[in-house]
Amino acid sequence: MKLTVNGSAIRCLQRTIVTTGMAGAPVDFAFDEAWDAISGKTAVFRCGDVERQMVLDENGGAVIPAEVLHTPGRTLYIGVYGATGSGATWPAPTPFCDCGMVLLGAEVAEEAADITPTLAQQVLLAAETAQAIAQSVRDDADSGVFDGEDGADGADGEDGHGLIVMGLYATLAALQAAHPTAAVGDAYAVGTTVSNAIYVWDGSGWVNLGSLAGPQGPAGPQGPNVINAATATTFSGVLVGSGGSVTAQAVDSAPASGSAALVTSGGVAAALAGKQPVVQLGDVVFGTTWSESSGVYSQTVTVTGATVTANSRVDLQLFAAQRLVMQGWGVTALWVENNSGTLTAYALGAQPQEGGTIQCTVTEVTA
Repeated sequence: MKLTVNGSAIRCLQRTIVTTGMAGAPVDFAFDEAWDAISGKTAVFRCGDVERQMVLDENGGAVIPAEVLHTPGRTLYIGVYGATGSGATWPAPTPFCDCGMVLLGAEVAEEAADITPTLAQQVLLAAETAQAIAQSVRDDADSGVFDGEDGADGADGEDGHGLIVMGLYATLAALQAAHPTAAVGDAYAVGTTVSNAIYVWDGSGWVNLGSLAGPQGPAGPQGPNVINAATATTFSGVLVGSGGSVTAQAVDSAPASGSAALVTSGGVAAALAGKQPVVQLGDVVFGTTWSESSGVYSQTVTVTGATVTANSRVDLQLFAAQRLVMQGWGVTALWVENNSGTLTAYALGAQPQEGGTIQCTVTEVTA
């Protein structure tokens, strides 16, 4: 059984047939980056009026308690919660996820009905096991079990391969969704092309190696032929003058003073004005209320982090995890249109079930 958890949303990606009499059936959870700081992740299993809880292991795994598989014909529901260092639960506990019906299997004796330890017993058992392992290793080390003879020098190994970054993902969750597993040594960048961290698969998970970029170096010395007002002179033609600097514009007749840009007005400036597209990065803010007409859902939205005008084109940038959530809701298409500065979001197939934000690019479009 495999489930994915994004914030407070939970979804069953792979169902396993469960029957009465089954014991030790595994269930694995894949959490997004919002859960990285959450400790004590605990799964809640419910079937009929029977409910049991299991503390997840370090890989997000647990087993389905045999008690909740005791009655055939009932639906198995699974949810999960965790706690921050302050004890508050965040993200909020997920709702229960429908994981299929319990089928009739082998008969189970009544005395075997309650075999799953309580949460307190689970935590105590884990602590005792860790303490016993640590003490055993310490005893072996003190007694010289790990002491061996010096080995002979080995032959020189082959030259290693350099680190090859195989791609870029916006978030760790997007990388984990695209590559749940990989070959040992596979590396991907997470972040932007300007600021990112390198993650390498170590055989069991993605390990953050940090950024490959070093600190910014000091500014270099100022180059020759500086254009400033120190030796101002008039000129004609393109950057023709005397001395070490000029303050008048090339080609255009209007002069530029001090450190102003060379082309600020006149024919050249007028020809260039508005020809370069302006692209901004922002977030579209969605509400929870949608209107429906002929199978098309719509709502008015706003953009934060970017300026939107009547000439702006707004393009949504959904991450892989967000696309999976939309597919789970039945949304087949989602886009934003600009009507003279008023932004309207449209959805086909179904309406998104939650509000929130989606990254977007805002591009100024001119005739």
